[in-house]
Amino acid sequence: IHLLLHEVGVICREKNQARIYTRKRVRAQGVSHAYNVPFRRHSVWAIIHSLRPIGTTTQIMPLKALIFDVDGTLSDTERDGHRPAFNLAFAEAGLDWYWDEALYGELLAVTGGKERMRFYVERYRPDYPPPADFTGLLARLHAAKTRHYTGLLARGGIPLRPGVERLLREARSRGMRLAIATTTTPANVTALLEHALSADAVG
Repeated sequence: IHLLLHEVGVICREKNQARIYTRKRVRAQGVSHAYNVPFRRHSVWAIIHSLRPIGTTTQIMPLKALIFDVDGTLSDTERDGHRPAFNLAFAEAGLDWYWDEALYGELLAVTGGKERMRFYVERYRPDYPPPADFTGLLARLHAAKTRHYTGLLARGGIPLRPGVERLLREARSRGMRLAIATTTTPANVTALLEHALSADAVG
């Protein structure tokens, strides 16, 4: 991906805005210039044009591609998808665990679903006696969570964030390459885009 970053912008979410990173020094320092532009108020063309710093006449090479994160960028999948899917898995297994938005926000500091559940038990549920096959239980709960998450996607329960669909369609209509860089399971990304956009959204 770092080779592509020489000529592309990377969009990620920060405080309900799209942050676009330009190409210079990305590989060396992560970010050189960043511009915050709300999705809902700008077309792709306006976003590309905004990459020219105010007060300069330097010509910036037109973007050839956009690379998106998923969780919190294309969709609020953590809040609207993974969290309720975890709760459904817990209820299905007869557990009295429940993650509200505030608690889940804290748990997101732990990477990985199974690791997140283990941390939750250790930190917040000292009253829960882990079974002998606790690792196996976590694996089964995580598999159930993924099943429920996919079901939410299929029912349209996890929408794209406002303006994202228009941004993607405008970028595609202008011939820009679109890509996703994420640790999210590929099947989940595909399901999100196919259900929120169309069956041919991926490819």
